[in-house]
Amino acid sequence: MEKEQLVQKLRRKKLGILMKDARLPWERSIEDCARVMAVNTAEYESYENGLRSPSLPQLEAFAYYMSIPMDHFWNEHSISEEFPLKEIEKIQQRNQIRNRFISTHLRQMREEVGLSQEELAEQSGLDAAQISLYEGGKEPIPMPELEAMAKAMKIDIHDLFDRHGKIGAWEMKEESNARFQDLPDDLREFVNMPVNRPYIELAMRLSEFSTEKLRTIAESLLEITY
Repeated sequence: MEKEQLVQKLRRKKLGILMKDARLPWERSIEDCARVMAVNTAEYESYENGLRSPSLPQLEAFAYYMSIPMDHFWNEHSISEEFPLKEIEKIQQRNQIRNRFISTHLRQMREEVGLSQEELAEQSGLDAAQISLYEGGKEPIPMPELEAMAKAMKIDIHDLFDRHGKIGAWEMKEESNARFQDLPDDLREFVNMPVNRPYIELAMRLSEFSTEKLRTIAESLLEITY
């Protein structure tokens, strides 16, 4: 229990450092960040100081506001763009919906793996009463606690990320861009050349074929060439 609580404390500290690291270079104010996350400035400062932690929906909203991928909070990578403040109110409403979804999903997953709230509390280092509040949607789930619960139930934290709506679409685009940048230079150059588009489309169609059908095509080509 003490080991899990220490891990969560260190995670809170790390999240706070990464949030501050994302905010300061781009001169984002504490007030605006607090508004995006639907908290007061004192609570936001407690996040950066590692005393408390945001929930996953709040962290997603923060990442969207900063135009940084969620992976920044695991691997230090960060980028930033301007963000229209008029979107803040919509994000706050979206956070409430996401919190309810995550709470319901976690309760369903706990029941599927056959754990009681008390057993989950013991394995995650959390308090059973607090888990009950989280599952009931009474309180947003801070990230270290969410990670601890997911780990205890063997849930990949990435499976809880938003994959729908504007923020979800943005996050998936960021991930897609990151994967593209990881490709070898010559392959990226090939893909970027419009003249090569037919070859890419052909590869996409072939990827839908079964192994047996691809084997038949290959054998037919051999018969033609020999």
